[in-house]
Amino acid sequence: MGIEILVIGSLPVIKNVQIILNRSSYKVLLANVFDFEKNIDRLKFPSIIIFCDDKLDVLGEIIIPKLLILDQSIPVLIYSKNKLPELLNYMYPLELMECFFEPVREFEFLALINQLFVLSQNTADFRKLISKTRKTIHELDLFRKIDRSVIEDSENKKILYEILEKITGFIKADAWSLLLYNEKSKKLIFEISKGSVGKKVKNFSLELGQGIAGWVAQYRVPLIVPDALKDKRFFKGVDLVTNFETESVLATPLIVRGKLVGVIELVTRKGGKPFDDNDLMVLQAISTHIAITLETLMLYETTKILSNTDQLTGLYNARFLRNTLESELQIAKQKNTHISFIFMDLDYFKNVNDQYGHLRGRKVLKEVAKVIEDEARENDIIARYGGDEFVIVLPGTGSETAMDIAEKIRLKIKKVSFLKEEKLNINITASFGIATFPENAQTLDDLIEVADSAMFSAKRNNRDAVYMAGLGSLPKGTV
Repeated sequence: MGIEILVIGSLPVIKNVQIILNRSSYKVLLANVFDFEKNIDRLKFPSIIIFCDDKLDVLGEIIIPKLLILDQSIPVLIYSKNKLPELLNYMYPLELMECFFEPVREFEFLALINQLFVLSQNTADFRKLISKTRKTIHELDLFRKIDRSVIEDSENKKILYEILEKITGFIKADAWSLLLYNEKSKKLIFEISKGSVGKKVKNFSLELGQGIAGWVAQYRVPLIVPDALKDKRFFKGVDLVTNFETESVLATPLIVRGKLVGVIELVTRKGGKPFDDNDLMVLQAISTHIAITLETLMLYETTKILSNTDQLTGLYNARFLRNTLESELQIAKQKNTHISFIFMDLDYFKNVNDQYGHLRGRKVLKEVAKVIEDEARENDIIARYGGDEFVIVLPGTGSETAMDIAEKIRLKIKKVSFLKEEKLNINITASFGIATFPENAQTLDDLIEVADSAMFSAKRNNRDAVYMAGLGSLPKGTV
């Protein structure tokens, strides 16, 4: 079978390659980038494609995306004046890609073409495996589940777990892990793990470049390690924690639109043999969909957090508060327990804005929010209600404890000098109103209204006080 070669690029660069190829027995077709892009859908693919152009943006933005759509396994030889590091980002998506740089040695160039051709023939069985795998996945309705379950199922971790379980149906491994990349900490976090390592690695983290998964994340290329103990990149720390003996490792990065999302790592292939190229191709065939799913889930969670969060203080907002309070009220009714609600308003805060400006006023509100968070309990739910008003939901808490907590916050706010870093040392006070279910109110709206009314009673009586619905003022300094 003869080798057909399609040479793409600008004519001045093509000439050198054409001269060499014309002296061989290859069938050579020439095309510029425009013709290739325009006629690709009607193009009968050759044995090998040679790209002759130093414009790497053309390679990355036109050639490779078109090839990925049609056939990922066609060998591509890049003939370039550029050095290899500049081409690495473009090489990774295609299965068979090599680079050849000037000066050209004819025998080396032709040998490389023959080598690529042989490799492409050997991948025929791999392509059949991928086709079969994709068909199986389709029959399992997995891809549909990936797309729809994000919206339909709120337990997102279960979705990912199920998807990853399917992978081990195709690639038999003793253990696998999904590591998510945290952009803030620049670390990989073991989010989900299965098999012999299980929960032992939960929340274990790796630096970029640390271990095989860290290396895969740093360089964004898939990797097969036949014998982990002989590989310098292997990090023994995880094995020490899990008492697991890693043999071979298979890992691939999860990337969406150039952004690293995480890494899938399979450890120790069942049956004693190391992972091979078949396993890698199956994993890569599925990993794109997992990466997209992960990004969608993260976006969904981020959107949900933003919709529930006050953008200035980072506390919950009024909308989230109402939903949470309604839920907590139902729990309190079912369990026959208390729930208290604190309504807090800063005293004369308008004076702060008038004297120091609204920008500094906003900074004060952020510092006040931090004080409340520090003084409240871990399970208390804090929200900015609007303007300079804050509220706290105290699940399972009676009026007496609620008054103690409100008084602690009142005293702390009065004691703190705000905007100290700007050497302004602003002092403010706050007024508090408290209502408790079931003593003071039975419904969500009534609980808020009664607490609000108690807070206004504090406002009318010299401010800087804690008022309990039905009881009046708490003597100051009793905490």
